[in-house]
This record gives sequence, C-alpha cells and structure tokens, in this order.
Amino acid sequence: MKKMVALLLTMFFILPVISAQLFDSYNFSPADFLEAIDAQTIFILITFGILSIVLKLILDRVPIFRGKMAGVISVLFSLGATWGINKWFDLNDFLSDIGFSGDIFFYLVIAFFVLLIFLCWKYKWRACLILGGVLILMALFTNLVYNAEIILILGVILFVAGLIWWMKSGRAPNVQTPHKKISWCSIVIVLGLAAGAYGFLMDNLLFLIGGGIMFLLGIFCWISNRKKGSTTLPPGSQPNNPNAQNQNVVRQRNEFEKMNLARKIGVRNLYNEYSKLESEYNKGVENAKELHKKATQLGWNKTKEGNEYYKAWYRQYQRLDELRRRMVDIKNRIDYLKKQIR
Repeated sequence: MKKMVALLLTMFFILPVISAQLFDSYNFSPADFLEAIDAQTIFILITFGILSIVLKLILDRVPIFRGKMAGVISVLFSLGATWGINKWFDLNDFLSDIGFSGDIFFYLVIAFFVLLIFLCWKYKWRACLILGGVLILMALFTNLVYNAEIILILGVILFVAGLIWWMKSGRAPNVQTPHKKISWCSIVIVLGLAAGAYGFLMDNLLFLIGGGIMFLLGIFCWISNRKKGSTTLPPGSQPNNPNAQNQNVVRQRNEFEKMNLARKIGVRNLYNEYSKLESEYNKGVENAKELHKKATQLGWNKTKEGNEYYKAWYRQYQRLDELRRRMVDIKNRIDYLKKQIR
C-alpha cells in the first residue's frame, strides 16, 4: 500500500518534467492537469467505482466466479458500461426527460455520499483518508466546484476522521484485551493543524489563529500528561513510605499475573474451539466429496435426484467456507494472545 501511494505521488509530481514531450509546454503542472477534469469525468469515475464494487460483491457469492475471476469480470464489465454511458447517456437530458432540472453536481454529491458510506463500511479508515485527500486536491487545484472552501473543509474533516479512526484501530480485533484509548491531546493537535492549514491556504486569519491556539493547547496538554505520568505516584505510595511502595509493587505484580493467567486460559479455550471446528471441517470435506461424486453420477441438474445432491453439496460447501474463515480468525487471536503472555 505504501509503495503504491509513493509511486502515485511520484508520477503525479514529475508531470512538469515530462510536460514538454506530452503537452508541448514547459508550464504544465499538476494543477493544470486537475483543472482539465470536468463534471462528466467525475460522474464516470463514480459510476465505474460503484459498478465494479457491487459486481465484485455479487460475483463473489457465485462459486464459479469466486476469487480473481470475479475481480477481472467486474472490472471489464464496469469499463464497458462506463464507456457506453459516456458515449450514449447524458445525465442532464435524462433528468430533464423525467421532470427534474438542475446542475449535475447535485446528483454527483448524492452519488458521492452513497459511495462514501459504502466504502467506509467496506474499507473503514482507508476510505476516509483517500476520499479526504481527493477532495482536498480537488478544492485546491481545480475549479470543479463553485464553493471550494466547503469541499476543502469536508476533505479535511474526512482526512482527520480517517487519521483518528486509524489511530484508534491500532490493536488487533476480537481480542479480549482492553483497547488503548487515544489521547484527547492528540486529537486537539491534529484538529489544530488542520484548522491552521486551512486558514493558511485560504488566507483566513480566524482559522489560522484558532488552529494555532488549538495546536499549542494540545502540545501543552500532551507535555503535562507525560510529566504527570512520569512523576506522580498513586496515593499512599510516596517515596518516604517504603511499605506503601512495596504494597504497590506487589499489587501490580498480582494484577500482571492475573492478566497472564487470563490470557493463558483464553488461549486454551481458543485451542479447544479450534480443534472442534477443525474436526467438523475435516468431516465436512469428506461429506462434500461424497455429495459431489453422487451429484456427478446422477447428472447434476439434469435429474431430480441429482439436483437434490447438488443443493446438498452447495450447502455443505458454504458451511466449509464459513468454518474456514472462523478457523483463520481463531488462529489469529491465538497468535496475538501468545505474544502478550510473559
């Protein structure tokens, strides 16, 4: 992922170097490139994204097309569909025919939010980061929207939300250990930087001053928490009270041993659950082979009995797929808990 982003940014910012060969001009820049994008292009990109994702999800549920073939077919079909839409379909004319009128951007905004909700559900914080970055670039380097400030604010909000979401989801999922809470100081620092950047780019003194104040408050809060955590001891455990210190050490050691014991018990229970699922999976594989053999002998859907065996085989195949996913999830949880045991 990091290599792909680095390659994309590198190609994007070397455009001025190769502009003389491609565009007969030495003054070409990324801003000029983004300036050339029109509303129809955005509509085509949104359509292609929605079609490819929806088709991939549908084809993944069909055993014949599951896997890489589903991705290839969905991309090819989406390319053909978007080409046909671009050539023969005009959204404004279509809306006028059915009684609507207005700018295409209103409907693009609706499509964008539908795509945003789906991508956030599917790809979580990555979608917020990518879409936020795209909106920021669109607002800063193009004239695609009339009110670029709103788009810029929306992009910054999405980008910051993606960062916060990413920082909060740092631990492995489905593990029975407490999440590390994100510091409010970090959130204030990030929001201050975002507001200050917006004020600087848009020449807005209010946002610039407010962002600077938020940034300084966040830094002060972070430094205070570090000093407090490194110098403050719990009540009754001051340096001049050795007994209280010893009691505190013993209490912390007991809590640590309890956590280790809980993790060991959790690993043992997960191993037992994994063994049960593995046994059921192995029996299911043998049953699926037998059902497949009988369905083949009876001609699959050509006969009534063959069709019944085919349905039974398909149900068994779905059950095996579910068992395999659960086994992988349990194995990941076991590996994570074993790393936490001291």
